[in-house]
Amino acid sequence: MDLQPEVRTGLRRRLRFVGDGSGHRLQQRTDVARDRPYLHAPGAGRRRRGAFRGDSRQRQRLRPGGQRGCRIRLGLPDSAGQPRHEHRQGDAGPLTRGIRVLEAVPNFSEGRDAGFVEAVADAFALAGCEVLHATMDPDHHRSVVTVIGPPRAVENGAVAAARLALDNIDLREHQGVHPRVGALDVLPFVPLKGMRMRDAVEAAHRVGFRIAEIGVPVYFYAQASHPPGQTLAALRRGGFEALGQAPGRDRAVADLPGRDSRGRVLYGWAHPAAGAVCVGAREVLLAWNVDIEGMDHEPAKRVAAELRETGGGFAGLRTLALHLRSQDRLQIAMNLENPAATDPGEVFRAIERKVSRLGGRVAGTEVIGMLPDALDTLRAARSMRLRDWSEERILSRRVSAHVASRRRAPG
Repeated sequence: MDLQPEVRTGLRRRLRFVGDGSGHRLQQRTDVARDRPYLHAPGAGRRRRGAFRGDSRQRQRLRPGGQRGCRIRLGLPDSAGQPRHEHRQGDAGPLTRGIRVLEAVPNFSEGRDAGFVEAVADAFALAGCEVLHATMDPDHHRSVVTVIGPPRAVENGAVAAARLALDNIDLREHQGVHPRVGALDVLPFVPLKGMRMRDAVEAAHRVGFRIAEIGVPVYFYAQASHPPGQTLAALRRGGFEALGQAPGRDRAVADLPGRDSRGRVLYGWAHPAAGAVCVGAREVLLAWNVDIEGMDHEPAKRVAAELRETGGGFAGLRTLALHLRSQDRLQIAMNLENPAATDPGEVFRAIERKVSRLGGRVAGTEVIGMLPDALDTLRAARSMRLRDWSEERILSRRVSAHVASRRRAPG
């Protein structure tokens, strides 16, 4: 198995760093309470004091301890569509039937400041959520955080995170290889235990309305759009820069324009610094990157084009070929919308064949966020050269543990 060398160091608040320096990752340790996020930031510098702005309670919690962090690696943002299956395996029986679990996977246009990602994790934790995973990458200049919890807690945490993004990210100064239109770029809600897609759509609409109230326009996508099915690719075409020029280009106004405290419309298309937020409702998907060696960027683009659904490849597969300059890595970044119907192993083997014919080789695979049940065995991980596989990364198992912990909680 293509595992990276690990370095583990105990820090304040039981934090630890794991990895080889090519990226950062945040997970929770298994020997402490699971409601606290733990930062894994191999090779990262000390957090810059005052690098982000949050409320006083968040700043007080984040000030001590120096270097701390989050699971920091990255892939494509979220998109829609996959039959629900992982969360149904976590049903613990009659005693937990009233427990509802909603997942959110916000994507932020910040991949270089671990302090910001930790502030986001703390905002969700303070709202009553469990932070499962976080990633960031300096070349993508993007971070992804995965949280679960009671629906209202997840909604409140998402709004608090949107405020942090508004206060701390200026897209006019942002440069990264990943497409984006917003400081908080993508905010999907995923129905898990005891929830239907309709519930996730309603959560997306409630949160979208609250984000618009702080002045940031909102576009709905996937199952939350009307009619359902709006794609991220269509919303982000041209990026933040094109969205800022939308008034002169006959582009549709946001579903929810940014407003002030009196309800007056401030921005119809994009906030001048924070852009817009794409808020959606979707099923569980697989976000992953395959690293390639021994070939140039242009041939990798052709491989990515052949693999994606729109190029006649695999159903529900979205792909980009990206060159990460500071890490000297070439990768095919992917979202697989239905890993239960399309075998990720088949996609991986197709990549190996195509890359080999062009004189290259596959160096390894990383998953962004949590693992679907299609990758719940070590054998599957080894067959795809998956880095850092562990049972703690399997979504259905973490949902089961989360439900059990809420069942045991007093009250």
